[in-house]
Amino acid sequence: MPREVADQIVKDLDQGPKILSALATAAHLIAAARGGEAGLRLVESAAYNLREALDAVVAGQAAGKGGIPAISEVLGRYRVASSDPETSEDAALRGVADDLLRLESDGELLGFRSRQFLAWLEARTGIKPLPGADNPSNQFTALRDDVNKVLHDAGALPAVAGYYDDAINWFTRVFTPPDDRVHAIVDLARTPFTDPAQIAALRGRIAYNAHHLVRFLSEVRDPAWLDALLDDGLIGPPRDGEPWPVAALIGGAGGIPPTHVIALFERIRAQAARGDRDQFSALDCELMELSSASAPTRPPKCWP
Repeated sequence: MPREVADQIVKDLDQGPKILSALATAAHLIAAARGGEAGLRLVESAAYNLREALDAVVAGQAAGKGGIPAISEVLGRYRVASSDPETSEDAALRGVADDLLRLESDGELLGFRSRQFLAWLEARTGIKPLPGADNPSNQFTALRDDVNKVLHDAGALPAVAGYYDDAINWFTRVFTPPDDRVHAIVDLARTPFTDPAQIAALRGRIAYNAHHLVRFLSEVRDPAWLDALLDDGLIGPPRDGEPWPVAALIGGAGGIPPTHVIALFERIRAQAARGDRDQFSALDCELMELSSASAPTRPPKCWP
């Protein structure tokens, strides 16, 4: 683990020293198991220390909403929407479908430890992580589940060694010092888009919330990034309670030509036409007007 990441863990968490000790113990046990020491549960003990390191991140953190309460909240919003004479039944049902799909993709909301971590992460960053299996919350859930299974069954050394590597990568991703993260985001944004592996690097190692994408899009220089980001699902229509990263393209330091920005808006607009268009706010109209002002020969319409 990079020294600066270890220092950030200690700085951010009261349990930081325990986390570093647990990770070091797991590494020692894995090395001993590779050395062939017999008669000891080294692999299982290594998995236990990995679980201790993960649990220490959320020690004392109240769990966020999830499970049945989250579903009840969705139903409550549906009842309110369906009772509004200005809202069609189809629109109300689309809202329920969108909310339930979001809950399904955010499967980490169901587990207690996972909800603890999500609450901790939201308290730390102010917003939810980006959706997807590779966001830090889902990675936390999957990794903790994997190491927990080893404690109930005989664990294979290669698997636990892989979990150790995954844990180091996860801690590095979440606790990279802010300045280092900004440098990584800016460096990638200023690199021409040539390979889908760049999207994987942005999503899986560097950026994990809308704030990170705002900074990326404010610096991006190659228009080829825009369609790649949209196709991957990293950007799209605005989400409630979060900054809209696409807005950063207006006046961004990267100087993306307005025609490319308008083309991206139109693709997102097409997505809206297939879903719940009520989610778009006055901000979207303002952005369309700004882009139209910079390219008056092809003014796009506001969101329908």
